[in-house]
Amino acid sequence: MLKQSVSEAALLLSIASTAQAGILLERVTLPGETLPQNYITKKCFVLDTGQMVKQYQLQSLVSKQVIPLQLSKATIKSAIDLAATGTITSKNIAVDGPTITYRAYRIGADGKLTAVMLYQENGGSGKEYSNNSFDAKVLRNFIDQNCGD
Repeated sequence: MLKQSVSEAALLLSIASTAQAGILLERVTLPGETLPQNYITKKCFVLDTGQMVKQYQLQSLVSKQVIPLQLSKATIKSAIDLAATGTITSKNIAVDGPTITYRAYRIGADGKLTAVMLYQENGGSGKEYSNNSFDAKVLRNFIDQNCGD
C-alpha cells in the first residue's frame, strides 16, 4: 500500500507539468497490492496536438508509444466543459485493488488549468468517485476506445 501511495504522489506531481503540455484527456492505471516485479503503471494521454501517448512503466523499464489521431478538439473541449458541471459521487469499494483514474483538463475563463474528474476507482483508499455527467461517461468511453487496455 505504501508503494501505491508513493506512486500516486509522484503521479500528482507530474500531472501539473504534463497537463500544461496540452493534455486533453488521460487515464492512469496503478496496480493494487502486488509484488514489485508486477507493479506496472499504465498511462494514456490524448493531446490537443492530435496525438495519443501510451506509456508503460515497470521499475526503471519504460516504454512510450505516440500515435497520431484525428480529433475534433472543439467537440472534445465542449464535452469537457459539460463534464465539469457534473456532480462527483462516491461509494466504497474493495481495498488493495488497482487505482484507475480518468481526468480531463481545461483552461478556465481565468486562464488557470483545471482538472476535471471523470472517474476514479481507488483501490488504495477503497473509494470509487464518479462524475454523473453524461459527457463524463462519453469522454471515458472515448478514452477507453482509443487507449485500449
